[in-house]
Amino acid sequence: MESERGKATAMIEASISDLFRAGRHWSKSFGERFDPPLSPMAFGLLRHIAWHGPVRAADLVGAFGSDKAAVSRHVAALKDAGLVVAEADPDDRRASLLLPTEHALRGLEGFREETHRQFSAMLTAFDDVELGDLARLLERFAGGLEGAAGPRRATSDD
Repeated sequence: MESERGKATAMIEASISDLFRAGRHWSKSFGERFDPPLSPMAFGLLRHIAWHGPVRAADLVGAFGSDKAAVSRHVAALKDAGLVVAEADPDDRRASLLLPTEHALRGLEGFREETHRQFSAMLTAFDDVELGDLARLLERFAGGLEGAAGPRRATSDD
């Protein structure tokens, strides 16, 4: 007989899996709205560049746990689409910093507004205390999630 804690853990595992799947679907859906359409990976990179930039491509490799070749392909597609520009890194002239263009920022603002509307609608069933609890607990859980996945796999550039 499974304990209540074991049942709760299994429910959390299933829910997190569902959240990841929904997140991939959202990334695919919103990425396809750009012109030209972006893959989920390219859309994720663009969001990261816009929200954490300027960043080096090497930072993206680490942040996404992906290999340098895949990140380079997607960054090149973002540049070709006019969504990202590269500028010389003032701290290391051999490196470039990636920044979003105004066109990219406008598109991402639309994404942010739509997701905010959708989340607000989904969260109306929560009272203020539940909403605060959910926010606090998700933040706490997310803080341990990355470390729980284990060490990032080494790439040829490590």
